[in-house]
Amino acid sequence: MGWDLQIGKIKEQYLTEQQIWQMFNVFFSSKSKNTTTYKFGLIKALIENLYSVNGNLELSYDRLFESFTKIYWNLVIHHHLRQANHSMKNSEIEKVLTGFQKKYEIPSDFRFDKISLVLQLELIQKH
Repeated sequence: MGWDLQIGKIKEQYLTEQQIWQMFNVFFSSKSKNTTTYKFGLIKALIENLYSVNGNLELSYDRLFESFTKIYWNLVIHHHLRQANHSMKNSEIEKVLTGFQKKYEIPSDFRFDKISLVLQLELIQKH
């Protein structure tokens, strides 16, 4: 499955500016299913890491998921913001983060950067 990939391959091709904007328009339009905020979190994590690539212009999954985890920790745990459109169900990221917070008894006023590096790494690797 796509969500379980360890490496992503990109076909090299040239896209015009119009094609790029068209993709973003579809992504943010009503044609795109948005029951959770994952797409927006992923785009934010990618943008935050535009300059975190190696010499081959590759971005590691660990680096990407570090940003992704930090974004969602601060939204879900620190600011108590729901990440799903369902009023009764928690999103998977909410379940993982709140379970982790309870397991290690981390105060909800802790931002991601205040968590020990060992625990940050453990949480990042849960992706």
